Amino acid sequence: MAILMGVLWGIMTVAAMLLTGRFYIPYLLKSRQLVPEDTSHSEASSSIIAQKTTEISKTEFIDKNPKVFYILTFITAIFVGVSGYFVYPIVSSPVNIAKITLAILVLAMVFVCDLELMIIPNLMAVILILGRIISIIFEFIFYPSIALDSLLNSVITLVISVVVLLIMSVLTKGGLGMGDVKLFSAMGFLLGMRATVAAMVFAMLVGAVFSGILLITKKRKLKDVIPLGPCVLYGFSIALLVGMI
Repeated sequence: MAILMGVLWGIMTVAAMLLTGRFYIPYLLKSRQLVPEDTSHSEASSSIIAQKTTEISKTEFIDKNPKVFYILTFITAIFVGVSGYFVYPIVSSPVNIAKITLAILVLAMVFVCDLELMIIPNLMAVILILGRIISIIFEFIFYPSIALDSLLNSVITLVISVVVLLIMSVLTKGGLGMGDVKLFSAMGFLLGMRATVAAMVFAMLVGAVFSGILLITKKRKLKDVIPLGPCVLYGFSIALLVGMI
């Protein structure tokens, strides 16, 4: 069964990443290029809109490096699949398996969105929050003895995550973007404090290693921004492998 879980997670990761790149990324680009029907916009406003559109298009990655993207997708799917193989015997609750699976799917989408557009859409956090609300309903039905404590833990984690991450965002002067704040807060609501902290710490470590490699190979400069989204999925998978989720 553990092998099946690993294979399933790997396949879902590939599907989520490829479908996001094929359909969701073009949708995001199109929606951000739409100008409101109100024709009273000044030339300055039109200039700002055009500037934002150009800025988004400059960060595209998939079209320029399709082979690299497919290789990344394959490697990521294997990594996630391996984590699924090792985590299944540890996580016995079907509800917890479902929550972790949802998180992986969302983080696979975040991987592509942040890599391609340097943004983490609000939809990602919304999906995680809705997933937790649904799981709470199931917990009250099938695990009523722990459901209330689980709900309180989720709410407390959400509040603490929002406050702490907002402070970190201010202290880092936007180094931790609002997209990251919303994503990690929603993860805290879905999976709890320990899982969120573990995923964040490992994501930062992966990001540091990745940034170091890019600096050494002179592919990036010190002031260049590195998307955190891909690192979050790897950090989450590592946290699973070491049993911290």
